[in-house]
Amino acid sequence: MNMTATDLRTRIGSVAGQAFEVAVVGGGINGTAVARQLAHEGRSVLLVEKEDFGAGSSSRSSRIMHCGLNYLAEVLHAKGPGAKLRNLRLARRMMIERARLWRDLPGRLIARPFVIPIRAEDAVRPWAYDLAFRALRALGGYGVPIDYRRFAGQSLQDHPLRPFFSDDLVGLVSFSELVFEWPEAVCHDYARDAAALGAKVLNYVALADVTRETGGWRLSLVDMLTPGVTSSVSARHVVNMTGIASDRINARAASAGLTGFPSRTVTPNKGCHAAMRLPEPFRGMGILRRNELGHLFLAVPWRDYHIVGPTETAVVGDPPPPRAEESDVAALVAAAAENIPGAHIDHDDVLYHWGGYRPAGYSADNLRGQWLRTIYAPDDTVQDGGAWLSMAWGRLADHRITAEEVAKLIAARSGRNAYPRSTERLPPLAPRRADERDFIAGPLGPATLADVMFGRLGLGWSADLGRSEMRRVADVMAEANGTSADKLVLDYEALLRKEFGATS
Repeated sequence: MNMTATDLRTRIGSVAGQAFEVAVVGGGINGTAVARQLAHEGRSVLLVEKEDFGAGSSSRSSRIMHCGLNYLAEVLHAKGPGAKLRNLRLARRMMIERARLWRDLPGRLIARPFVIPIRAEDAVRPWAYDLAFRALRALGGYGVPIDYRRFAGQSLQDHPLRPFFSDDLVGLVSFSELVFEWPEAVCHDYARDAAALGAKVLNYVALADVTRETGGWRLSLVDMLTPGVTSSVSARHVVNMTGIASDRINARAASAGLTGFPSRTVTPNKGCHAAMRLPEPFRGMGILRRNELGHLFLAVPWRDYHIVGPTETAVVGDPPPPRAEESDVAALVAAAAENIPGAHIDHDDVLYHWGGYRPAGYSADNLRGQWLRTIYAPDDTVQDGGAWLSMAWGRLADHRITAEEVAKLIAARSGRNAYPRSTERLPPLAPRRADERDFIAGPLGPATLADVMFGRLGLGWSADLGRSEMRRVADVMAEANGTSADKLVLDYEALLRKEFGATS
């Protein structure tokens, strides 16, 4: 029998027929941050995510904050004073944001030392790093210590990492960078906070269709865990935060009468990472380097191993499932061997690997897309009072900035700006609760053991992919939800082989 949304036991049954001021589609770090910001301002918000929160691109990143160093480098290459000034402003903005997230996400960001090896043939000379980090401090780098130091001469020869780099090394730069303690945790925290602020928050619920109606939009929703269960809601405004799926969602709105949007806004760009064991002197120490083509090499310290990557691969056509192929793993091993020759990295040092997609902005001139955060909100999408917003290239580092900009755009298009909390600063997140059952049971409970292990508890991101903990957590999940612990474990093992290249 085809169930209907009147069955309130389903995830979507509780919102059947309701009207919202804003519907946010997509529960990654940008979507959950937007929903939290709008709910904080007092708006009526619905947030839907077709999987679990943070399960898409947010979970597949390199996990570092990225201070404003990249923007300072672009100042040298930018043409014209306007472009140079713009990159300086971006560098300042990132340093200020770095300090704000450090304050507002207690325990979710960890300060780690990183080194940049400087070779004799590098275009950036050692003294340029001195100037760059002085500039970063001056631009706003006092909120979080950046701990800059450059090693040269005898201090370089005495450095414990010196033997692992090439013979033409002329310097090492050391500085402090912030690393996200598994980004999915932030997504879940934001989603729960949004719900506490009054938003309706639903995971495993997908947008099936959209139609135009007077004063806004009607959204058809489908429950991904209960076949045949559908529902519909209305929303004055829609914020599309679905990453690489954005154009498909926008196309549905275009079929319903949306105008003013380009047909292409996002270009999927594949990036793969590998978990590797580096020599003991690298424990807790990261590596950052750009080659002559501008490609980034990262070895991010993560617990007792390193995350090495990313690859950068253009995707033509519909992207396949985001997995690291053998060629991707070989490229990561080769990059590690080139950048850390003294470590003698080979395929045996790889613990596991994974792939993901960056939602780069669409560019007709670049197959890899445009790496520029862009919010699409043309004024002519405001028809009968209902606006439609979408975004490309939403990074972890920018998510709070994105949330505030979207909130301002919604305010400008709604005609109602005076909300009780609209001028109040969002308080820092409360410390994460220690009770595992709180992340397993309840209306936002997980569908799979993988959702718990990776997204909710972070245990899957250990060197053994959480296998030492999976039976214990499966027992807790089975007791809470009445499922089979044995099946949960079997499904989890299958996912590890399929998505992470794990062996039995």
